[in-house]
Amino acid sequence: MTAWSLIYNHEPRTFIAEKSVYVWGMQATSTNQIQTADLSQESLSRLEWAIIFTLQFED
Repeated sequence: MTAWSLIYNHEPRTFIAEKSVYVWGMQATSTNQIQTADLSQESLSRLEWAIIFTLQFED
């Protein structure tokens, strides 16, 4: 990979304990061109490579 960038939210959020929540990530590309990305499914699906950390609630 020739370029990388962090993916995270700047705004405070409230989570529902019933779902997994994307918290933070890092993207990379082999084209040396980083796309602007957020933690939405639509945005993440356009990335070449990413690692996303999720928060899961357990009983």
